[in-house]
Parts: sequence; C-alpha cells; structure tokens
Amino acid sequence: MASGPHCGLSELRLPAVQPGSSAIPGKINPILPEFMIHMAMTACGRAAAIRMTQDHGELDYSPWQWVVIVNLLDMMALPDSGISSLRRYLRL
Repeated sequence: MASGPHCGLSELRLPAVQPGSSAIPGKINPILPEFMIHMAMTACGRAAAIRMTQDHGELDYSPWQWVVIVNLLDMMALPDSGISSLRRYLRL
C-alpha cells in the first residue's frame, strides 16, 4: 500500500473512508482491504463448517443439510457484497 502521505511510492491510493490517527496526520486506515480480507476469512470459516458436516452425516441421511444450505448461500453472497462495496468506494 502507499508508504506514506507525503513520501513513498504511493502504489495504491485508498479513499479516505475512515480518518487515521492523530499521531500520524494524513494517515488513511486500510478499511477496504481489511474488509475484503474479512470477507475471505468468513468464507473460509463457512467452508470449514460445510466440511465438518460431511464428517457427521450418514450415507443417505444427513441431519446437517440445513447447515450446508445456509452456509453455502451465505458464502455465495459474500463476494458480491464485498466487490460491490469495493467498487462503490474505489469508483470502479
């Protein structure tokens, strides 16, 4: 990311969504990249929950199908909300 407000390469310019600290004037907190990392971690956690249901299901009967369905639907919605937020703030 950008090395600083007045020096560095400025290879990535983040919009000022949340002000930085008072100790470092001009600092921009990396809210958007952290949000995307949060989305990825949430998706990984939901995938792990789906994998665990396979360990506890029988051949033809699985009482954990609702866990699979809920987590799968939520996993499919995560990238959409993350990318739309990223587009809105970066104006892509």
